Amino acid sequence: TAYNALRATNYPPHPLLQSPWPLNMSHMQNVSITDWVKMMINPKHGLGLEGEEAKDFQLYAAILCDQIWMTRNKARLEGIKTSPEEVAREDKSSVAVVARDQKGNLLAAWTEQLNPTEPLLGEAKAAWLAIKKAADEGFKRIILEGDALNVIEPLKNKAVVSHWRIKAVLEDILFLVKYFDNVSFCFICRDGNVTAHLFAQWAALLNWSGPVPISNLSSMLAKALDRDGHWRSLDCISFGSSYK
Repeated sequence: TAYNALRATNYPPHPLLQSPWPLNMSHMQNVSITDWVKMMINPKHGLGLEGEEAKDFQLYAAILCDQIWMTRNKARLEGIKTSPEEVAREDKSSVAVVARDQKGNLLAAWTEQLNPTEPLLGEAKAAWLAIKKAADEGFKRIILEGDALNVIEPLKNKAVVSHWRIKAVLEDILFLVKYFDNVSFCFICRDGNVTAHLFAQWAALLNWSGPVPISNLSSMLAKALDRDGHWRSLDCISFGSSYK
């Protein structure tokens, strides 16, 4: 939608500075995105454009929104999905990361055994492992999705204050963003992250650390992988090379 397209830009009116119309942006810096959409629908109100000029502006604005939306989503849809998960036991915490391509095909999986820790810190360390392994593999466009909202939300939005126990881990994650062309942080429901959870349980059972052989998956993992590959992330924020 036009609303979401403009919301994806740092400053919605900025692209319109390049338009053929002499729009005075100095008086519009505090205009909301909703009001901008209304002006695109009815350019006479607020912009004073009428007749053919108004129609031309509407066409220009529609194409602009389409290009913004397409460019924003291109990085997400063409990226590698990395899904972290943590399973806590009394004597240890097992974390797992699953990497899939845009079609949902499994590319790689990794697990690590950590000292026992609280679930929040374990989820944060799982997210760090995900972006670290993606960097080691040379992936350039990734979508880091997880079901721990209190980990994903501070990564998506600087204004959200993280819990002090995971602050340093989240800073380490954001430091690694510079090694990618684009990184998106996305929240997904637990039901859409079953594969990573099963890998973490498997790693806890076998005390496995390191790359996971993916050539011969169990039927349970294969079914979960197929289902997760068709599960859409609920919300994403994308950071390009400018987020450094």
